[in-house]
Amino acid sequence: MFFNSEHSIYASDGSSHEKDYNYQRTYPIQSELTYTLKANRIKQHANSLEDLITRSESAMTSVEILNLVAELQKYGITVVKPPKVKDTTRLHEKIKCDYDGDFNRVFDVGRFTILCDNKTKMQTAVEVMKKAEKFNLIVSEDKDFFEKQSKTHHRFHNIKLYVPKYDVYVEMQATLKSFTTLEGYTVIENPKLSHLYYELIRAWHPKDASEEEDLKQASDDTLTKINDVICEWIDMKDINKLSNRYKPHTEIGILKLPQLSKKTEEEINQNIALKIAQFVYTQLCTFVPEKEKGKAIYFILYEYYKKYVIGDKNPASCADFALLLQESRKQEIDEDITILQALETYIPLQANNYA
Repeated sequence: MFFNSEHSIYASDGSSHEKDYNYQRTYPIQSELTYTLKANRIKQHANSLEDLITRSESAMTSVEILNLVAELQKYGITVVKPPKVKDTTRLHEKIKCDYDGDFNRVFDVGRFTILCDNKTKMQTAVEVMKKAEKFNLIVSEDKDFFEKQSKTHHRFHNIKLYVPKYDVYVEMQATLKSFTTLEGYTVIENPKLSHLYYELIRAWHPKDASEEEDLKQASDDTLTKINDVICEWIDMKDINKLSNRYKPHTEIGILKLPQLSKKTEEEINQNIALKIAQFVYTQLCTFVPEKEKGKAIYFILYEYYKKYVIGDKNPASCADFALLLQESRKQEIDEDITILQALETYIPLQANNYA
């Protein structure tokens, strides 16, 4: 059986099944024959990025895809088609950073997002897409990251459809409406935050400095924690605990990293660590969440800023600074009390010497 691949099978009697694009396929085997099997990870078949964009645009508006979309909509499922394919500059950057320059590894030139009210409707959506052959489409890859965590902990069911007419793959990504950060459809506050943060750290590969490597790892972990809240990989009880620790900028007064004040905008943009610090600082100063998830996300971001950007030993807010002063004053008082107690003991002893 073949899974999630482009595959061919050749028998010694000359028969063959060539270039099968189905995500899973079982072939009968005859004991008297020998077979040669070939399987490759699915890739686009374009001659250039421009060719890939053209094919994708044609496929996305094809009768085959539109009929599938109409079928999904019959079940009250929202299908969001991007108004246009991804920007060429953005695609070039992604191809360079994520795919070693190979444009044929890109499948989300134009991705359809399938938004469902609940798990039952999502299961229906997946079942409809898996019957894509009735629309002259082929399901070529089926990956469930709804029950199994993806690398970034986004929660979705991903299906790649092969459109034979244009020899191109189109990606369909299904999730719940309560988990999406797609503008115009999301219930998540500040929905761009996680994506913008991801874009900052995605292509960052620290070279030698161990401090930068630690910051990169902490940044990745923080993104995962944010997505755990958005997609409810942690339950609402734990999300509420995080949100209860939230305090707004207007109350605690976030402090700016001193290095940011000494750098120009151009210098900051050339240093990814400073760029991240600037981004997080701006978010903490401007994001004013009202809902539980938003407050939990803010607190996670603040903890990251406090521990990894500012540093544990330094105040990250005016409230932290006031607390440090209070602790310092208490320590001074404790020291004064110790001195007074010593003096109280010392003076009578001295008096006894003169008695």
